Amino acid sequence: MKVKVVAIGNRLMGDDGIALKVAEDIREVLEFQGINVIVGETDIYYCFNEILDADIIFILDASYYGKRPGTITVKSIEDFKIFENKQFSQHGINLIKLIEMNNLHKEIYIIGIEIHEITYSLNISNSLNKKLKDICWQVQKVVLGNYMI
Repeated sequence: MKVKVVAIGNRLMGDDGIALKVAEDIREVLEFQGINVIVGETDIYYCFNEILDADIIFILDASYYGKRPGTITVKSIEDFKIFENKQFSQHGINLIKLIEMNNLHKEIYIIGIEIHEITYSLNISNSLNKKLKDICWQVQKVVLGNYMI
């Protein structure tokens, strides 16, 4: 069984890069457990090519559900089918659509990290930066909690 965490986001847009930062911070722990970590940034096709053979996929991305910044939301890819044509993620929807178009029936989860703001910045917001350790722990717990190899 292969497990992969695919982080997507844009480092140049502040909090939009939170998934990349989290993936880089927890990479060593996850890879020690045999989980591949792919930091795909905005290259959706690279991400897609990396997940084709995987059994369990966690897509890590910034999200905006109107919750408190730093909140983690975990959804199955099946949850996104009810929002057909109503998604507002510039990353996730493209990757999800690509997966659906290719009829991949894999176990896929989206881990959204609630943003504070999206701005032109190389840094995540102070709000998320203060919670970074906790966000990393929560994501790690989701991935390793039920999917320990």
